[in-house]
Amino acid sequence: MEEAQFYNLKVTYFNGSIQYKFYKKPVNFDYELECDNVSDVSDPEEASSGSETRKNKDKHSVDIERSMNVSINRSINQIYNYARANKWDYMVTFTMAADKVDRFNYTECKKKLCKLLNNWKNRKCPNLKYLIVHEMHKDKAFHFHGLIANPGSLIFEMARNPKNNKVLRDSSLRTIYNIKDFTLGFCTATKVSDTYKASAYICKYISKQLSIDNYIPNIQRYFVSKNCNLPETEIFNISQTEFFKFMSNQNVDFSKIIQTDYNTVYLYEINCKDEDS
Repeated sequence: MEEAQFYNLKVTYFNGSIQYKFYKKPVNFDYELECDNVSDVSDPEEASSGSETRKNKDKHSVDIERSMNVSINRSINQIYNYARANKWDYMVTFTMAADKVDRFNYTECKKKLCKLLNNWKNRKCPNLKYLIVHEMHKDKAFHFHGLIANPGSLIFEMARNPKNNKVLRDSSLRTIYNIKDFTLGFCTATKVSDTYKASAYICKYISKQLSIDNYIPNIQRYFVSKNCNLPETEIFNISQTEFFKFMSNQNVDFSKIIQTDYNTVYLYEINCKDEDS
């Protein structure tokens, strides 16, 4: 298999698994991001337009939307890569208190949360890893979801129902904790037993938040600690016959065919070892 800038096979080495993504039509990096987008973007040249001005306006709008799609997909792919390449201990939700921060100001929320996370690293957990994404409520207030690892001496207390003092659990019956060191409001946390499932949840969630309908320009869509790993990747040109012959001899744990307006993508995943740090 020969490496190339245009390629039809991308191999990604995650934490404990290998993903094979085969493109029926060869792609480069930017085109990969666009063809992986499943949204339906019409071609303005095929639109029934009554004037050249309308055609140009439609084409301009489509170009903007395509650029937004590529930008969004780039963010989602990077979040996915960070989520899958690291082993996580807790899934967390940070909710800001109105008397601590302007919950409707993303910049202020992000600045204060990052400062708190840095304080944690300096004082409580020097090896802390985190991957954080935002959510905007219907009332336009922000809160944040994320994954953390190596929490050090952070204080976790079981969350209890104030009416009957019973320990709170999520829909999967996992114990819900409060992180007492969170001083900007309140924080809930659940232990991660399966990094793949936790990563899939975050990516499914952020895909909705970063859709065209929810697109917020000029903001940092996620933030991640510098000690987080990214997966290693390799790209190749390989014949379709050779690829499917290779996959037929593998113990495939997951497979999926993704049909888009631009391409057909065959995705396979193989678990190769137990998760490690």
